[in-house]
Amino acid sequence: MVTQPPPAVVDELDSVEAAAGDLGDSAQDSQTLAVGRSDAAAGQSTEDQDLATREAAAAALEELDRERLRSRANAATASLPPPRADVQPAAEPAPAPRTLEQRAQVYLRIGLDEAVTQLGRPVHAIEAMTPEFIGLTPGRLVPGADPNRPVVRVVYLDRGRMVLLDQQRLRTGQAPGAAAGNLRWTQGDVMLYLHGDPGSDVLRNLQRRVR
Repeated sequence: MVTQPPPAVVDELDSVEAAAGDLGDSAQDSQTLAVGRSDAAAGQSTEDQDLATREAAAAALEELDRERLRSRANAATASLPPPRADVQPAAEPAPAPRTLEQRAQVYLRIGLDEAVTQLGRPVHAIEAMTPEFIGLTPGRLVPGADPNRPVVRVVYLDRGRMVLLDQQRLRTGQAPGAAAGNLRWTQGDVMLYLHGDPGSDVLRNLQRRVR
């Protein structure tokens, strides 16, 4: 015959079993919660790593873009021409000195033969002076000369001063123009005119030596 425990004991045993069951359920729930928290932490860590990777990649791309812009700017600057230094405008060159032909208003140099052809006789000259050259000048530039024919001009230099002895053969019936003092005269059929840089007194002294 099995002896039944008293009811009080039975109730106490049931309470112990219930408590043990609650403890088991509580331990299982705690373990499940811990596992869930671990999984959540692992997921959060992965997301943080992905975010950090994306941010690092974006920063690297921005730096690469800046480097490319700097390279392009440097290349564009290098291709520019060097800055010009302030250059002062060149001074106007001094005009070239006039040639003796220009000063004498001679458009063509000639020799003695051509001068003889123009005058029909030998050329008159100033004694003891050597001419620089003989040339032709327009008759319109010589007072009293025929403006339609050239004038034979003998060019001298007297201590740097120009002396001109003009000569033109007179045509039949042609008379020389108005005299300018006594420095325009005729010898035979040739009109002569002595003029130039020296004063009239010097020219009159030279006139006496015209042959």
